[in-house]
Amino acid sequence: MDAAVADTMPQYIQVTGAPTVTGHAGAQVVTWQQTSASIVFTDDLSGGSTGLVAGQIVPVKIPARLDPGVPYAASGTDLDNTATISAANADPQRSTATVTPQIELDLNATVTKNIDPTDALPEPGTPLSVDLTGSNQSNTAVHNRVISDPVDPTATPSPFEYLSLTGLGAVTLPEGAETVTVSAFVDGSWIDGTPGSSAVLPDVDPCDGADRRSARRDD
Repeated sequence: MDAAVADTMPQYIQVTGAPTVTGHAGAQVVTWQQTSASIVFTDDLSGGSTGLVAGQIVPVKIPARLDPGVPYAASGTDLDNTATISAANADPQRSTATVTPQIELDLNATVTKNIDPTDALPEPGTPLSVDLTGSNQSNTAVHNRVISDPVDPTATPSPFEYLSLTGLGAVTLPEGAETVTVSAFVDGSWIDGTPGSSAVLPDVDPCDGADRRSARRDD
């Protein structure tokens, strides 16, 4: 009596549509959501009871997929999917199937750069600010990120042939990051600042040959 099948998806597995029940003439009530599906059998068992008639074999298919946003850290990890059949007059029974996703590592970082104002007059002493933003678009966490401007400090021409670094504004660390290091490229050499919880320029004159700066965030 009151026979029902329930299947709760493991993490990263999603139900993508309504389950189908075949090979059984009786009525079934099927419900589903992204993380689970259930099938309730409503065969007339007489005496006002409903459930699954004895001896029935009922194939159930549940369309599912691996979450498109599954992280690389889940690669090679067994995902156990357990289905249960229960009834008011029988002990529940369970069966488990295991899938092991294989996910390719996709490392991808992006950076944006904005200069304000965009229409500053090219006159000596005209102030402007440069905003740099970096993001991790990879399918895994990264241990550090480096934002550099320009990418090659020795390239010619360099914007810092005409622009002098006069200071460093606020630097917002990404979630999980604990330290940031600011380095300045001065007279052909890198001068590293002191790692800390806030960004501080190394002990150099920002206007004295500093033709590049970079920020390194270490988790």
